[in-house]
Amino acid sequence: MLQVVRQWWPILIAVMFFQIGNGLSGTLFSLGVDARGLAGWETGLILSAFYAGNIAGPFLAPPVIKRMAHIATIMIFAVLAALSVAGLGLTADGLALAILRTAQGVGYSGLYAAIESWLNLGTDDRWRARVFAVYILVQLVGLAGGQFLINGRAFGEMVLYFLAAVMIALPAVILPVAPMQNPSFETPESVGVLALARRSPLGVLAVALAGFTWASVMATGPVFAQRVGLDDLSKSIFMALPIIGGLIAQFPLGWLADHSERRLVLAGMGLAAMLFATAGMLASPGAELLIAVAGFGAMTFPLYAVAVALTNEVLSQDHRIAASASVVVYFGIGAIAGPAVTTMTMDSWGPSGFFLAQDTVEAIFTAAVLLSLIHLRRRPAS
Repeated sequence: MLQVVRQWWPILIAVMFFQIGNGLSGTLFSLGVDARGLAGWETGLILSAFYAGNIAGPFLAPPVIKRMAHIATIMIFAVLAALSVAGLGLTADGLALAILRTAQGVGYSGLYAAIESWLNLGTDDRWRARVFAVYILVQLVGLAGGQFLINGRAFGEMVLYFLAAVMIALPAVILPVAPMQNPSFETPESVGVLALARRSPLGVLAVALAGFTWASVMATGPVFAQRVGLDDLSKSIFMALPIIGGLIAQFPLGWLADHSERRLVLAGMGLAAMLFATAGMLASPGAELLIAVAGFGAMTFPLYAVAVALTNEVLSQDHRIAASASVVVYFGIGAIAGPAVTTMTMDSWGPSGFFLAQDTVEAIFTAAVLLSLIHLRRRPAS
């Protein structure tokens, strides 16, 4: 872990500040939208607008990287995201909020695609799951910190939105002055969204599930907490615990994925996530609910690192910039579905629908992983 930090510390620091702003602005926005009393589908649509922007950003990142290199690309997308977040504090119009959230999603996904292609270019496959585990771990530290800043709502939501925007803009300040140079790379080979799915269908499915669960927890978790009657401090704890659970499990699961069959690791994570989601459905507000959501986060937030490592197993070095963009697209597809599906399930089944939606997709994914393992075991004999 220390070796990873020594090599990548400027990027990790930039990502942590970025995610503090993301955690604060995301929860603040979700609470504000739910308080408007909109229909479930309208709330889900506005919450999903951010993830719709995630689809566009990855397509923009590779040509910008090719023309301007990684650091300048990260600066451009960080500034776009920061300006969009600042705008959220200046309007209450539903259409304007959806547009700003879409632009925010473009900024986020473009930045992620640039950073992750940089990490992939500089990482050997034997270390890939661990490097991405530390990368996600740092993101979770930032997200958890951002949740507790929500308790500053007494200062006014506009102040918090502007604070979040400053945090989100910091990568544009940190990376240009850090002792790092743009990575060298050949002109990126094209790896389209469909081509990546054909090469690594299970990896793509795992990435999409990571987007679904991540977005569901971060966008509709505050809605669930509000509907079961938690106060602001309890909401912060509820939102921080899955992040902390993911933070604790991140590196051990990344190490395990680098030293064993990654499909087995994914199967175990899926089964455990199903158990915790079922426990969350049955729990009443209190310690049992908090344990369930912490355990669910521990098994789902590290999923992206393992999924990226599995997907990159079948890629050559000159495919990884374009593939990183396609990976973020699949994450965005899952993330678009997550808030919309979870909100509608909550409207139909009550607050427990939050965990029911997660339980269902985890069951489907786990079945797919087990089928893949059966196919893998049979293939050498055929």
